[in-house]
Amino acid sequence: MLAKRNPIIHAVLFVGLYAFGVAIEYAQEYSNKLLHKRIHGRFDIEDVYANVRGLVLFSAISLVYAAGAFVYKQLNNKVAG
Repeated sequence: MLAKRNPIIHAVLFVGLYAFGVAIEYAQEYSNKLLHKRIHGRFDIEDVYANVRGLVLFSAISLVYAAGAFVYKQLNNKVAG
């Protein structure tokens, strides 16, 4: 879907989104320390786990979609051929 069924692009996106989510958590904690008041959330490992669960769920849905599209294409090629 998002990576046009290329597993390398999908893996790069997965890692990039994971790193972005972790960076946001660290940035929240850093901004609270930098400004000496809490205007953002705090670093929360549960948020990181939730982000990973979302990425894994998206990857699973993407894999099922790609497999379905592959099977559909193969069946259409046999019928047309």
